[in-house]
Amino acid sequence: MSVTGQAFFWHQGVTTNLASFDGNATQVAHINDSSTVAGWSEGRGKNPHAVVWKPGQSQLVDLGVGPRGLNQLGAIATAINARETSSATR
Repeated sequence: MSVTGQAFFWHQGVTTNLASFDGNATQVAHINDSSTVAGWSEGRGKNPHAVVWKPGQSQLVDLGVGPRGLNQLGAIATAINARETSSATR
Protein backbone atom coordinates (compact mmCIF):
# COMPACT_ATOMS: atom_id res chain seq x y z
CA MET A 1 0.00 0.00 0.00
CA SER A 2 1.46 3.33 -0.95
CA VAL A 3 -0.57 6.51 -0.78
CA THR A 4 0.12 10.08 0.05
CA GLY A 5 -1.96 12.13 2.38
CA GLN A 6 -2.06 14.28 5.44
CA ALA A 7 -4.69 14.22 8.14
CA PHE A 8 -5.88 17.26 10.06
CA PHE A 9 -8.19 17.90 13.01
CA TRP A 10 -10.09 21.17 12.95
CA HIS A 11 -11.90 22.54 16.01
CA GLN A 12 -13.03 26.10 16.80
CA GLY A 13 -10.85 27.58 14.08
CA VAL A 14 -7.69 25.75 15.14
CA THR A 15 -6.14 23.17 12.80
CA THR A 16 -3.92 20.39 14.17
CA ASN A 17 -1.79 18.37 11.76
CA LEU A 18 -1.95 14.67 12.66
CA ALA A 19 1.63 14.07 11.60
CA SER A 20 2.51 10.74 10.04
CA PHE A 21 5.22 8.29 10.99
CA ASP A 22 8.44 8.90 9.05
CA GLY A 23 6.80 11.50 6.81
CA ASN A 24 4.53 8.99 5.09
CA ALA A 25 0.74 9.07 4.65
CA THR A 26 -1.83 9.31 7.43
CA GLN A 27 -5.54 8.68 6.90
CA VAL A 28 -8.47 9.20 9.30
CA ALA A 29 -11.24 6.60 9.18
CA HIS A 30 -13.53 7.61 12.04
CA ILE A 31 -14.08 10.14 14.82
CA ASN A 32 -16.28 9.57 17.88
CA ASP A 33 -18.38 12.00 19.97
CA SER A 34 -15.37 12.67 22.23
CA SER A 35 -13.36 13.80 19.17
CA THR A 36 -11.06 10.78 19.38
CA VAL A 37 -9.78 9.94 15.91
CA ALA A 38 -9.03 6.44 14.57
CA GLY A 39 -7.19 5.66 11.36
CA TRP A 40 -3.80 4.58 10.10
CA SER A 41 -0.36 5.91 9.29
CA GLU A 42 2.31 4.33 7.13
CA GLY A 43 5.39 3.22 9.01
CA ARG A 44 8.99 2.90 7.90
CA GLY A 45 8.35 -0.16 5.69
CA LYS A 46 5.21 1.44 4.18
CA ASN A 47 3.11 -0.95 6.30
CA PRO A 48 0.03 0.72 7.76
CA HIS A 49 -0.09 1.05 11.55
CA ALA A 50 -3.49 1.46 13.26
CA VAL A 51 -3.51 4.74 15.19
CA VAL A 52 -5.65 6.80 17.53
CA TRP A 53 -5.38 10.45 18.53
CA LYS A 54 -7.18 12.65 21.07
CA PRO A 55 -7.33 16.44 21.17
CA GLY A 56 -4.50 17.72 23.31
CA GLN A 57 -2.11 14.92 22.38
CA SER A 58 1.03 15.98 20.58
CA GLN A 59 1.25 12.88 18.39
CA LEU A 60 -0.58 9.81 17.14
CA VAL A 61 -0.70 6.72 19.37
CA ASP A 62 0.63 3.72 17.44
CA LEU A 63 -1.53 0.59 17.92
CA GLY A 64 0.80 -1.48 15.76
CA VAL A 65 0.58 -3.59 12.62
CA GLY A 66 -1.50 -6.48 13.87
CA PRO A 67 -0.99 -9.75 15.74
CA ARG A 68 2.45 -11.34 15.78
CA GLY A 69 2.96 -14.28 13.47
CA LEU A 70 0.73 -12.95 10.70
CA ASN A 71 3.56 -11.55 8.58
CA GLN A 72 3.02 -8.09 10.10
CA LEU A 73 1.49 -6.78 6.87
CA GLY A 74 -0.27 -3.92 8.59
CA ALA A 75 -3.44 -2.85 10.35
CA ILE A 76 -5.99 -0.13 9.69
CA ALA A 77 -8.33 1.20 12.39
CA THR A 78 -11.75 1.57 10.79
CA ALA A 79 -13.91 2.83 13.66
CA ILE A 80 -13.88 3.89 17.29
CA ASN A 81 -16.76 3.74 19.74
CA ALA A 82 -17.76 5.97 22.67
CA ARG A 83 -15.63 3.87 25.05
CA GLU A 84 -12.71 4.57 22.70
CA THR A 85 -12.27 0.98 21.63
CA SER A 86 -11.15 0.83 18.04
CA SER A 87 -11.79 -1.89 15.51
CA ALA A 88 -9.13 -2.76 13.01
CA THR A 89 -8.73 -4.69 9.81
CA ARG A 90 -5.69 -6.37 8.44
